[in-house]
Amino acid sequence: MTRPGAKTLPTSLKLLRGERRAQRLNLDEPTPAGGDPAMPEDMDPVAQRVWRDVVAALAGTDVLTAADGGVLRLYCEAFARYLGAQDMLVRSGPVLTGRGGIVGNPLGRVVWNEAQIAMRLQAELGLTPSSRAGLRTAAPKSDAFEEYLSRGRRHA
Repeated sequence: MTRPGAKTLPTSLKLLRGERRAQRLNLDEPTPAGGDPAMPEDMDPVAQRVWRDVVAALAGTDVLTAADGGVLRLYCEAFARYLGAQDMLVRSGPVLTGRGGIVGNPLGRVVWNEAQIAMRLQAELGLTPSSRAGLRTAAPKSDAFEEYLSRGRRHA
């Protein structure tokens, strides 16, 4: 059974968002092995392309770990199903003529369902603008004053 309320953020995400208060950080939180998850070989070719795109997009962020392979697979397969259904919907049109007259294409519902699944999983993986909004990278920032000081030390 899950707890009610907002999901607890992992400590690594709290740190990326700038949280430094010790009482809000779980220093005993289990951390999965780093590195990218291995792509399953039995995935659909379209899902494999999505997998490679996502891993490349998240490279160097330390957001994706080897333990995220399952949720990444679910996302890639849902997105591949969405693309396939969307393509079929475009070719067949949004409405069909049946015995009862004009009806909505059932593919519209499939496209909607797969889009909803993919969007939820995108948020879990940090692939939406709002899920990345509070994140900060640990990339070194150029500080003009530090550069000035380091130039002065070299000349001394």
